[in-house]
Amino acid sequence: MKVNIINPNTSKEMTEMIRQSALSAAGSTTEIVCTQLKRGPSYASCAYDNVVVSYELVQMVRQAETAGEFDAHVVASFADPALDALREVTDKPVVGIAESAIHFAAFLGYRFSIINSMPRLEKIFRDEVKNAGAEGRLASILLPSRDISDFLNHEDSAMQILVEAAKRTMERDGAEVILLGGGMLSGYAEALSRIIGIPVLDGVKCAVKLAESLVSLGLKTSKFRIFAAPDFEKYQL
Repeated sequence: MKVNIINPNTSKEMTEMIRQSALSAAGSTTEIVCTQLKRGPSYASCAYDNVVVSYELVQMVRQAETAGEFDAHVVASFADPALDALREVTDKPVVGIAESAIHFAAFLGYRFSIINSMPRLEKIFRDEVKNAGAEGRLASILLPSRDISDFLNHEDSAMQILVEAAKRTMERDGAEVILLGGGMLSGYAEALSRIIGIPVLDGVKCAVKLAESLVSLGLKTSKFRIFAAPDFEKYQL
């Protein structure tokens, strides 16, 4: 199978981190194609950014569907932009890294916490948890202020911040599972889990395995009601 992973930012460094994380999770028969937006923010960090990247995502997936080369699509942002719209333009499985990690967490512990370095996305994260039906299991959302480049460069101090945040929510909030919120945190999960002693989820890996499962089961997006295709003829673009 062939999985299309889109980093809804323009950062090539982040795309490479996402690619490496996806490849480490993919099965031997899965081909991973990982790209980023041609236009948009370097790092989407607010609601305005999500509106901009959503349009670009829809265009990219529509183009990919025209070529007909992919079996599933993964949106590699913890804000999960445009998932519903993408499910309208394709019947292939469309998977977001936040929703994947949230659902995976339910199998591994009762309460989970999200760690991310973009404070302005807190509302979006809480909405995602609510949409997933997991509000009662959210222990906390920790948003330590840190420059994204530190995480992309795997600075030792960045890992230390993740360790401190994870231990704090374990002790204070009773978190049993940690979700790393964003593509820029891809690659930290295994080391962090070894240090703190509880499961730590990389949303990219969760999304890849979920996409693989849906494809292998022959499942596609329902077109009966909510995700029926848009009427493209009415648009003047």
